[in-house]
Amino acid sequence: MKRLVVLCDGTWETALFQAEEARLTNVSRIANAILPLDGQKTPALPQVKLYLPGLGTGQELAMGIVEGALGDGLLADIRLAYYFIAQNWSPGDEASATSPHSPRDSPNDPPVSLLWQIFLFGFSRGAYIARLLLTLISIIGILSPRDNLHMFPEAVRLLCSHRDGLSSKAQRNQAELDDLLQEIAPARLGGKMTAGPIVTAVVLFDTVPLLHQFERSPFGTDNAALESDTCHFVVQALSAYEARAAFRPVILRRHPEARRQVLIQVYFPGCHTDIGGGYPEHDLSDLTLHFVVGLIADKLALDLRYLAGISGAALAPWGGATTHVGVHLSHGHPRHLPTVMQSSQAPTFETFHPSLLEQLPASWPRELRPLLPVLRASRTDPSATGAWWRLTQWEEEMRRQWPVRRNERPSLPSASNATAPGDDRQHARSSRRLDRLTSFMRYSEEKIAGAGDSFSLSRSR
Repeated sequence: MKRLVVLCDGTWETALFQAEEARLTNVSRIANAILPLDGQKTPALPQVKLYLPGLGTGQELAMGIVEGALGDGLLADIRLAYYFIAQNWSPGDEASATSPHSPRDSPNDPPVSLLWQIFLFGFSRGAYIARLLLTLISIIGILSPRDNLHMFPEAVRLLCSHRDGLSSKAQRNQAELDDLLQEIAPARLGGKMTAGPIVTAVVLFDTVPLLHQFERSPFGTDNAALESDTCHFVVQALSAYEARAAFRPVILRRHPEARRQVLIQVYFPGCHTDIGGGYPEHDLSDLTLHFVVGLIADKLALDLRYLAGISGAALAPWGGATTHVGVHLSHGHPRHLPTVMQSSQAPTFETFHPSLLEQLPASWPRELRPLLPVLRASRTDPSATGAWWRLTQWEEEMRRQWPVRRNERPSLPSASNATAPGDDRQHARSSRRLDRLTSFMRYSEEKIAGAGDSFSLSRSR
């Protein structure tokens, strides 16, 4: 019996070569925190993990930039992750986890504790890899190394070849795929697969697909629609501030027939990397890290002392750090955020994190500013509590222990989107653009050189 964990880092992000601890992403930090054994189980339960560096790492500089930008290597990582699961998993792993919950006290609480067997984590395009891995498992199940894992390469080829259903070749590929799935089906239905969800926990930080695959996956499936039979518990931390078109996220939807499927999607202050981590100033990504830890700490054995100490170098009060802003080389694509009414009714289960209220109003996304009075009022309105995420016990404790208090706010670099003083607004806008470009160039230089030394060291392979 064992618990399997797959962790897929973001583009150009890798813990394998990153010498600065402050620049580790949340995926890397969670990988570091996973204990080899869950001592709360009797006997102790092994936790086996696979960490996959982000796309564009481990290559020569030019190749790494191209791979990261275009998403080359995505299917290779999916294959690697799938093989890891297939080689290590067996039906019956972790036959029971915890006793069922009593009726839920709030929408934040999962309705039941099922079989916590496989965990998938991802950031950015790494989150998209985790998302596609979930789809792949839903379609073909987990193949046995002894019986039918040899069918996997052909299954992936056919899945990626039948998307254009109008061509005769695509129809032939679809027919071949149907035959192959029929051949696999007896293994799935013959007791080799568990009853109920196989992957029970998926944790995502700002899922970003390939630009040409925003709506449809390489397998021809809907990126946003969660499968009903494969996953029970899905969590996504989202950026409320990111406005770059290339970073438009996948907003997941719960399957209409999956009544017991738990979907939690919460918007946080900050840009894309403020959500998944990677900046040396990581106050904001610490918020999303603690959000996730509060939801999985009872399902996955973690070094909580290590995770609690990450926020020891905070630069601002809880939730009040200045957000980073990525440079815009083209027209932006502001995120369509939920309204107060939509957040509690839509199948996406989107809510806002209370840390947004700690931000300066001028830093809020434009589409949210008119709603600011309503959102503030709804924070204490019992009829509208669906608009806001209720902090978990872990989050409350981390907030209480946050090292910087309101009256201890240090002088921080001015926010790039702060309101310009005086009348010289054009000059202020130009200065902000220059600040953004300078910040982005410095960040990119450090990131490319720090995709650790993976670009230069790749020559030694």
